[in-house]
Amino acid sequence: MHRTTSGQTKRTKQKPHSGNDIPRFTSFDYLRLFAMILVTLQHGMAVAGYYEQTTWENINLGQVGVGLFCALSGYLAFSGGAAPAIDWLKKRLWQIYPAYWITTIAAFLLTWAAGTKSIDGWLFLSQMAGTGYFTHGWELINVVSWFISLILLCYVIAFICKWLSAPRLILIIVVIITLALLATRSEVDLSRHILSFCVAGLIAQTCQRPAVLLAVISSLLCAAFLWPQSFYAAFSIALLALALAWHTSDTWLTSVSRNYVYEYFLVHGIFLVGFARFAPQQKLLSGTIAITLAIVAAVILKKLTERLVAWLRRYDSTKTSTA
Repeated sequence: MHRTTSGQTKRTKQKPHSGNDIPRFTSFDYLRLFAMILVTLQHGMAVAGYYEQTTWENINLGQVGVGLFCALSGYLAFSGGAAPAIDWLKKRLWQIYPAYWITTIAAFLLTWAAGTKSIDGWLFLSQMAGTGYFTHGWELINVVSWFISLILLCYVIAFICKWLSAPRLILIIVVIITLALLATRSEVDLSRHILSFCVAGLIAQTCQRPAVLLAVISSLLCAAFLWPQSFYAAFSIALLALALAWHTSDTWLTSVSRNYVYEYFLVHGIFLVGFARFAPQQKLLSGTIAITLAIVAAVILKKLTERLVAWLRRYDSTKTSTA
């Protein structure tokens, strides 16, 4: 974002990029915020006892939001310069792990204190590694953390693409595999979102011309007609295409979305579940308070994470220099 001498905000536009820079679209921030609203509605209604109302024709409200997150991640993972694969992966892990570790430790402590779930060392270690969904399915502490397993799998796919310097070929292969898994219903929960990630990555790797995007969206809609779980990818890619075409100005709302959505994602489930149990008869009030406190907690978590990362990097730098 740039400002004129009069203090007026100019419209954010895509700029040529080089090196490791990633082009930033302000419209992505709105899309990210919309995805978080869908996820919050899903979880809020579920803890209030209205889970069935969040699903229509096997299409789940929260999973639509997850699909949008994966599409955004896929596009951004394959945008910008060609950074070394290991450097790219390290940067992504630094972005997701510190806040996730703090939240996971807090969630386990709260669960242990409340005695609402049985916990053990293997579950704790697996969730700290981000592999909880792979080892324990949906039986997780702070169940929304299953998304970390999904995004780590997506990052592994991106890492292999970059490491082998064959992103288009590998992404196409993974798209074919995920479509086969969805068609046979062999695996659905992860495949429907990996499809969004990979198709968005292909768009970033090829081109963004309207005709090409229209062809991709049409193909995904046809797939969704045959295999309903492909709907998430079709919907996500359609909104991604709209976001790519929509040049908008930066606002405080986009700034909040850009800076705090991930931290809010990590903590909101803890507050929703906690207040639903604390005030089960006041569902709307408890939900409102829970979301408000989750926003505050997200800001605190962000600041705490920044300090932790700065300390870890200083420690690593000092240790390296004295070695």
